[in-house]
Amino acid sequence: MNYNGRVRLEGQDAIRRFYARVHRRVKQSINILDAVCGSDVPFADIEGKFLAPEDAPNFSIGPLAKGQYMPSRSLARCDLKAGLIMSVTTARYALEPG
Repeated sequence: MNYNGRVRLEGQDAIRRFYARVHRRVKQSINILDAVCGSDVPFADIEGKFLAPEDAPNFSIGPLAKGQYMPSRSLARCDLKAGLIMSVTTARYALEPG
């Protein structure tokens, strides 16, 4: 998984560890707004929201105070092989504190 050109995660365990660390301090929700599916390369426009149930001063996309949220918009591209996800590349294109 390549996220925003800054974070590269190899394998399921690395992805699980990364998101476990993120979700210790913030709650994340995602909504797929639109998707375009080719045979091997689907794309999605994703709306995400990171909510801080407690202060998260060192959150990777910026500090969040308790109750504050950060909405974001990203594009995601998946590479498929035999119906399985082989890689995911995402790029955030909007980020606004709430």
